[in-house]
Amino acid sequence: GRPCGLWGYGGSGKSWIAIAMALAVSSGKPFLGRSETRQGKVAHVSHELGFRSLQTRYRRLANGMRLEPDEIRGRFQLSTFPDVHLNDGGAIDWYAATLEGVDFCIIDSFRRAVPGEDENSSAISKHLDVLTKLSERLRITFLVLHHSGKSAVNGGQNDKSHSGPKDERG
Repeated sequence: GRPCGLWGYGGSGKSWIAIAMALAVSSGKPFLGRSETRQGKVAHVSHELGFRSLQTRYRRLANGMRLEPDEIRGRFQLSTFPDVHLNDGGAIDWYAATLEGVDFCIIDSFRRAVPGEDENSSAISKHLDVLTKLSERLRITFLVLHHSGKSAVNGGQNDKSHSGPKDERG
């Protein structure tokens, strides 16, 4: 009944892990060969990658996981650059209509899903509450991807690895 998050620095593989989890849910196969999963329908709401790039990532990882197309066909819904954000008044209605029948939904990334907000402030919890309400209403699990703001790896500079659109490589 609550959203969960996957936090990490830009380029650390958050999206790939989320896609692997989505493929495990859609196929009903264990996640990373370890954790049992219950087969279900998956949605991926991307505020970062275009449709072709996202579809290419899914295809590549499904091939790498040796999933047959029939194992996952009809179990995916990809939404890219939606016109609604979690801090919009119509967010609950849009998500409820869009995600009817979905069991697992990835939101990538939280930063872009709440434009104009400081995603690291405590006030941001009201936008996560939108997902909590939707989780309870739709019986859906949300995985929210979030970019950590600073990295010791780059000398404490702000993470700028996701400042623009991506190409097919990602």
